[in-house]
Amino acid sequence: MAGIPKDSIKIVLNRNPAHVALKNNDGIWIEPGEQMDNYISVYQQLAKKNKDFSFWFVLAGLIFQTFMFIILTTALAFFLSRSLAIYMMILSAILTFGYILFDFIMFKTRSVPYGDACVALLMNKSETFFVLLTIVITYLLFFTFI
Repeated sequence: MAGIPKDSIKIVLNRNPAHVALKNNDGIWIEPGEQMDNYISVYQQLAKKNKDFSFWFVLAGLIFQTFMFIILTTALAFFLSRSLAIYMMILSAILTFGYILFDFIMFKTRSVPYGDACVALLMNKSETFFVLLTIVITYLLFFTFI
């Protein structure tokens, strides 16, 4: 996943916020947040050979969330309730765009990237705008067709 050996990476969904943990050379799982300096150095060691994947590693959460949103809202609309699907779309859009907006506000006020969108923006502006625009278009299409 993202150029990192699968035995050295795990997705942690049962903690807030959900994140990706990386295993260091000593076999200890390192998590972002309080261990950010260690996390970055472990990531750099694991991804040395695959630097092209760094951008996608950073945006993987937003992309995965959007993919799951498509699957769940489509299933809700066709198998359960169209109104429930619309409610879920609205809630998901508020949370996703609120997170991205908060990320940009924190970046602007602190001059340090706070979340995934701003880190990705510093890595590659045009691809970040493309990914974020694709996410916005995905939400708009679902609002239009569901």
